[in-house]
Amino acid sequence: MEEIDLSQLDISKTNVPTELKVENGVDDQLAASYSMLQLSQPPPPQPPLHHKRDLYEDPSVFEHVDQQAITVAESEQTSYTELIDQLTYGLLTDLEKARAIFRWITVKDLNAIDFQNNLTTDTPMGLLRGIKYGTETYHTLFMRLCSFAALHCVDVKGHSKSVGYEPGMRIAEGKFTNTWNAVLIDGEWRFVQCNWGARHLVMSKDKKEVETTPSIPTREKIKYQYDEHYFLPDPEDFILEFFPYKSEWQLLESPITLLEFEQLPFVRSLFFHYHLSFVNQQHAIIQTDNRGACDIKLRMPDSLKHRLAFHFHLRFSNTLNTNGQIDDSIDFQGFKLERYVLHTVQDDLVSFNIHVPQEGDYFIEIFASLVEPDPNPFGQSFKLKCVCKYRIICQQLLQRMHPLPACASGEWGPTKAIRHFNIHPLTHYQSIFETNHLPIIIKFQCLKILKFHGKLNSNQYSSVHNTNNTMSSTAIPNILDKYVKYEYNEHDLIITFIIQLPNEGQYGLDIYARDPEYQTEKRTMSHCCKYIINYSKTSIISPPPPPPSTIETNNNQLYNDYSKSNEQQQRILSSHTNSSNNNNNNNNKLERSLSPRSVSSNGSSSLPLPKIGGNKNLLAQLGMYPISHSDPSITLRSTNYIELQFQIHKMVDFSFDLIYHHTLPDLSSRTSSINLNQHLNASDYVTIKPNGFNVIFILNLPKQGVYTFTIYAATTNTRNDIQIGTNGQNELPAVFTYLIRYV
Repeated sequence: MEEIDLSQLDISKTNVPTELKVENGVDDQLAASYSMLQLSQPPPPQPPLHHKRDLYEDPSVFEHVDQQAITVAESEQTSYTELIDQLTYGLLTDLEKARAIFRWITVKDLNAIDFQNNLTTDTPMGLLRGIKYGTETYHTLFMRLCSFAALHCVDVKGHSKSVGYEPGMRIAEGKFTNTWNAVLIDGEWRFVQCNWGARHLVMSKDKKEVETTPSIPTREKIKYQYDEHYFLPDPEDFILEFFPYKSEWQLLESPITLLEFEQLPFVRSLFFHYHLSFVNQQHAIIQTDNRGACDIKLRMPDSLKHRLAFHFHLRFSNTLNTNGQIDDSIDFQGFKLERYVLHTVQDDLVSFNIHVPQEGDYFIEIFASLVEPDPNPFGQSFKLKCVCKYRIICQQLLQRMHPLPACASGEWGPTKAIRHFNIHPLTHYQSIFETNHLPIIIKFQCLKILKFHGKLNSNQYSSVHNTNNTMSSTAIPNILDKYVKYEYNEHDLIITFIIQLPNEGQYGLDIYARDPEYQTEKRTMSHCCKYIINYSKTSIISPPPPPPSTIETNNNQLYNDYSKSNEQQQRILSSHTNSSNNNNNNNNKLERSLSPRSVSSNGSSSLPLPKIGGNKNLLAQLGMYPISHSDPSITLRSTNYIELQFQIHKMVDFSFDLIYHHTLPDLSSRTSSINLNQHLNASDYVTIKPNGFNVIFILNLPKQGVYTFTIYAATTNTRNDIQIGTNGQNELPAVFTYLIRYV
């Protein structure tokens, strides 16, 4: 190859000659040398001042850039100079140029390209061939193209949570290694991972296929899939999957250690595509309490809360069974492990309440997918992909919970009916309700005439467990089918289910539907939603105070053992928090008897207005005093946020209740009149923040109105359990109740 004398290059010119009468290698070397002379010294690695959303909020802003890259990718270029000239034609910014290079690389489907054996290695096609056969890498290609486009780019080496990695796994030296790029965009370093961002070409034959990536330009029946997340992800997101050897290339204000990286939650790119966030579990490994209980909560953005569907998969970790073989079973003594999980969706909160059936290690994988509008949603299918995964460890199990009724798999509650089928509940809005009288009346509002079927399940009665979320007209009759009737008001399009129950106990109600307009021949019914019904012939109302709401659970009222006598019936209701410990993973669950918090069969409850103020005797015993708000009556104007600070002098366990009261003419009289109320899941709106000898209750109220916020507390005994009350039940007494008006 001819030697190039850089001293002869005229760098005063602003453009590289479009064509040089030399061979390709010399042509590219001239262009690359000229580009590097144009570049100034790059800054050292440091956190970017702007987020990805500041650069662009939607990939559609790159439609012209992406289309140009796709067009260029449909032909072959013999040199890097020719390729970059075509890719960056008309592009003015570093962001657009980096985008064009990223999209060209991710469009190229190496499996579909028939490479010639005599390709020169130092050409775009030669390098692509090397990537296909393992002699070159994506990060090398991206860095090479950036150099020809006059973009500063480096490769970054480190570890990644790639194929084979499990949550919480320790990373040994030389294991799970990876390399990615950092490119300088407008003076700030940004990450690019072309290897993980690349997807193959897919024939678009099924118009109903759910897109899990942002919309991108297509030609005829070809759609180019790629992963948007791996183009310029924010450092705080990227660190969940990639750990560089050099800490400065974390691009974080406070770099983390490898151990901290291993402890971070295990996520996949869809977690970021859907803008999900962690509510409670911030570590990859979750420790259960001594009843096998824990929960996981995720939050959705408002823009997707009516479109995102979730699912989960709980299994034992890979352990050796008695035959010395790897066992990752999803069954326990004939029961599916999914029956030990209560999965609910309420507004923007996704909850998974778990009670594992035996000591040991488990993995739970959480999946999600967008549900696209469809004129015929019945029978619609869509692909769910992993968004995050946890390891669950149960070291001690003092009491095993019974499995939930054998209903169709998936989430509990009516949200599914709303999201998928536009069927809205009129009476029962929660996944679990309790009743002490029959019949139970459940009503839904439909938008058109539909066919329905209700199916009861109970652990007391044998039934066929259907997990396919469909039911054919030839399904085997259930012994409990006769207890479910329904009436359809075709004028108002209201379906009413009338449910009788044979005995006390816990039941699961599956509701199926089909559209006769679309399903004239195939009479398969689609699963709409399901409920848990706790039925007791005796009154479920007991004297106040009500048991406190939970910080860690979803107020799920799970797993009653109705095979025992009424005196032995117990339920997991809530957790208590040690005020000296801010680790929510170690919260102990409390067992409660049936409580006044129960929701009646018409979907609402009636409770006396709690007594406002503090219990001076108990506060003195606990060494607990209000600091910020000694007056129990508070009015919030133009803000929903308040911090309630208390001073404490002992080890104290806390829990709390938050009740939203419907507007009454006068709540200041403190009368004992009964008022309708909504018992909120307090953990969604209240957090506890220990601060030395103080504790702060932080409230974010969801809407304007009148609230009561009750704090329960007791000293911690040596067993780290709550004190036992005189009635023999484990209860935290109420120590202070605030009346809060949010106007």
